Amino acid sequence: MAVTTLDKIKEIATPEVKLSGWNGETFVCRLKRVSMLDLLSKGKIPNSLLGAASELFQGKRQPSENGDIKEIAQIIDIFAENALVEPTVEDLNEIGVNLTDNQKIEIFNYCTEGIKKLTPSDKKQEDSRDN
Repeated sequence: MAVTTLDKIKEIATPEVKLSGWNGETFVCRLKRVSMLDLLSKGKIPNSLLGAASELFQGKRQPSENGDIKEIAQIIDIFAENALVEPTVEDLNEIGVNLTDNQKIEIFNYCTEGIKKLTPSDKKQEDSRDN
């Protein structure tokens, strides 16, 4: 059995994923799953958002639910900024483009619920379904 190469690990850990795009176009990007524990240990989630973040992550509160929408929006932004690998949020900002609300929620769902909500855009997977 061969050791998995770093390139293969990167490919597996940051798959190409289709998100809703702008003006009806599909947005294909690379995402990584963001761990709540990782975000906490790196100080990415401020103390003032810890309670709301915990509720969202445990499924006690949904992004679309009423409540402190500002807290929810901030948490979703943190997830999007840390999960988007290619292009990065900074890359998009440099060209004057912001992620849409739907894209941010799709990224959050990818991080917390998994790939069932999103479709990898990997052509190899599409080909294997045809066989």
